[in-house]
Amino acid sequence: MHGFASNLTPLLVGQLLLSDGDVQDIATRAMTTLVQTAQVEEGKANWPAVYEAENRGQDLKLVQYCHGAPGMVTALASLPVGVNEEFDHILTQGGELTWQAGPLRKGSNLCHGTGGNGYAFLKLFVRTGDELWLDRARAFAMAAIEQYRLSQQLYRQLRYPLWTGDLGLAILSLGLSTGPGKVPDYRPVLRAVCSPG
Repeated sequence: MHGFASNLTPLLVGQLLLSDGDVQDIATRAMTTLVQTAQVEEGKANWPAVYEAENRGQDLKLVQYCHGAPGMVTALASLPVGVNEEFDHILTQGGELTWQAGPLRKGSNLCHGTGGNGYAFLKLFVRTGDELWLDRARAFAMAAIEQYRLSQQLYRQLRYPLWTGDLGLAILSLGLSTGPGKVPDYRPVLRAVCSPG
């Protein structure tokens, strides 16, 4: 997520400012790149933090929003459905790897925690309409809530950073509560968590 996918995000979010031809070209190239750089094994896909063609067989262990399948799925799930069948399939394989990896031990946060991985499931539900992904997003949200509660008991304070703090759980929870497919307004969450007192 620190590289390819994050660089594409502003283009995908701002696609109304681009010509239809440019949007189609970006989508086609993004789908091709995602498929070509994936490491697929036993029906699960992941992407290396640093892509090197000669090291395609390396053993990848990172399955988190900032490095690996969850971030790629989250960032690129808004690309058109049905244009590239291999791309559509590989995104769900990234989701399957994320599910098989289970909730992360690094807490409830967005960047490298259970909240970010759960958000990939929510994106796959919006993309596919398959209730399996919604159920998985809810399961990860529940696991992240438990991680949050444990962290509160241990440290007796909130973790404030957007990417590595408690907001990751808040963003996943808000995405689930606003209804699938709707873009949640994060401003009230940010004000509530960041306001003094």
